[in-house]
Order: sequence, then structure tokens, then C-alpha cells
Amino acid sequence: MSEIDELLKKDYKDVLKNFVELTKIPHGSGNMKPIGDYIESRLKETKLAYVRDGSDNFIIRKEATKGYEALPVLSLQGHLDMVCEKGEGSEHDFEKDALPIRFDGVKLYCDKTTLGGDDGIAIAYCLSMMSDDTLVHPELEFIFTTDEETGLYGAKALDGSSIKGKYLINLDSEDEGTALVACAGGATSVSRFALKKDGMMNAEVLELSVAGLFGGHSGAEIDKNRENAIKVISRVLGLWKNELKDNGLDGYRLISFNGGTKDNAIPRSACVLLAINALQANNALELLKKVSQKTEAAIRPYENEVKIDFILKEEKVCEAYTAEESDKFIEYLNLAQTGVIMMDRDDPKMVETSCNLAIVREYEDGLEVHQSFRS
Repeated sequence: MSEIDELLKKDYKDVLKNFVELTKIPHGSGNMKPIGDYIESRLKETKLAYVRDGSDNFIIRKEATKGYEALPVLSLQGHLDMVCEKGEGSEHDFEKDALPIRFDGVKLYCDKTTLGGDDGIAIAYCLSMMSDDTLVHPELEFIFTTDEETGLYGAKALDGSSIKGKYLINLDSEDEGTALVACAGGATSVSRFALKKDGMMNAEVLELSVAGLFGGHSGAEIDKNRENAIKVISRVLGLWKNELKDNGLDGYRLISFNGGTKDNAIPRSACVLLAINALQANNALELLKKVSQKTEAAIRPYENEVKIDFILKEEKVCEAYTAEESDKFIEYLNLAQTGVIMMDRDDPKMVETSCNLAIVREYEDGLEVHQSFRS
């Protein structure tokens, strides 16, 4: 018997069976049609009335148990998408592969990928309630929304005029058995830096990378003081720049910067391509080695799988951002706030305001930085 079969013998087996089925269907944010088709196939089995809109949102109705028709309609809401993050060395394709789920006798988890418990477990519970005719309940209204993780886009597109529920329970909390009566607001900022590249002579291409950090959800783990890969690589670059200057060597020039993958995920990895003076490469790399090892040693007690690597590439430099623009951009990243900004005054254990320095990547005219704010 497989480990998953063993899991499905436990309590709540119908809910867990539904959840395991959901893990077989790609459902990352922005890829909602496959799971929408699956939900619709399940609904056709139940004969429940439903509406599926153009954003793959669903409003589903289950009539009240006889004798409970006069009670107010209750809405139960969850979201269909999941955050797609994977660890170093994982070849998982979130667009087409089933999630690599595992069960160790206590916990259900995935091998080097996110599990999708947020918010797959809510959908699994709702599917169980839809098909369970032993439950006693008022009229139920199940609301499934899409692309919640990237900006509540499904909820924003939902036509709420047909919603009948007087009360709504959002099934997207952290702790089983706990009901919350408020939540954080959120906003994402995108800062774009219009930078120009120009040609270079006698330069080598250097790749510098940071990987192996714990990362985590920018809401649930923002208060755990986890390292941010964008910050780590910017810290290394800032320290290295000072070492180069102190030793009379030329600075680096940025060719590209890619860090983070999702607005609501603490970045676990980042990579930059740099142009350095070919004639000074050996001395420059010795200084970079010193800075990288020192930074890695400082982080390792808290992030035991961190790895800072660099390598000279075979290709030659064609174009790079100017030294001045490169320095200013890295200085900006070093100064940019990330993590907890303020704890709640009445409950010092609760975060009031936070910011996640989430993504740095190229766009057509330069580099852009995504920051996700909650308060």
C-alpha cells in the first residue's frame, strides 16, 4: 500500500481524497482552465446549479435541508489557484505535472515544491460538502475565485449581483478551528528604472547567484526573519564594490538582474550577470570570493542551505548598464525596505505592516522592482 493510500484511510478521508485529486491538476495562478474544467466535471456529477464565468470563477448552490429553508443563505468561499514555487534541483513543471506529494505518517507535503494547501484544502472541503447528503444545513452558496495569489483578480472580475448569502465564511485561514473577523489589506508596487546599455571593450561576463534560502509566504512567514535573496545578492555586490574601490580596481557593470518569482513569496534565489574588467579579473574575483564567503558564513546559522556562487562565463560582453546606473540601482536595493515594518501595538506578537521585496527583473527599457505591501 502506498503512503498516500495509507493517508486516505484516516479521518476526513473524503476531504483528503478530494485534495489529493486536486494535486494532480495544474492550478497555478494564471493557469485556471484545467482546474476549472475539473470542478465543472465534478459539478455535473452532483447535479447542483452553478455558474462559471469568463474568469473561471464559480458560484454553486446547494439547496437547504428540508426544514431549514427559512434560514439565511450561507456563502463559503475559497480560491482555486496556488503559489507555484520549487526548490533548487526540482524539474517539476507546474504547467503540466501533478504535484509530487508525499506523506510521512504525520504530514502531507511535496518534494521540493509548494503543496497548494492554500487554498486547495478549502476547495476539497467544499467538494465534500457538495456531495454529502447527510449534512444538515441552510441553503449553501459555494464561491470559488481565481488568481487570488497574484492580486485577487478573480474576485475583482466576479459579478456579485447573483450572490445570495447573508453570511460569508472565507475558508483561507492559517489555523484549523480558528475564526478571524478581519484581515490585512494589500497592495503591490512596481518601480521601473529606465536604464540604458552601451558597448564595452575588454570585459568578462561574471554570473553571481544566491540560492537555497528558505523563502516562504510573504504573509505567513514575513515575521520569521528569513533572508531575502535579492537583499543578499545586493549586499554582496555593495560590499564587493567597496573592496574593489579600496584596492584601486574598476567596479562592475550590471548586464541583467533576476530575483524572485512571485509577489507574495519571499525570494529564495537571485542571479545577476555582471561585466568586469578582463585585465583585473583575477584580483577582482579574489575579493568577491572573500566577500561571498563572509556573507554566506554570517547567514548559514539561520539558512543552512544557502549557497553563494560565481563563475566567469565563456561569452564576451556586448553591452551593459553604465557603472553609475549599476551602482545606483544596487544602492537602491540595499536601501529598500523588506520584512516587518511595524508590529501591532495592542498585540505585539502580530504584524501590523510589512513589505516583501519580491521580484527584480528586466523589462523592455531597463529593470523593474516589485514590492508587496500588507497592513
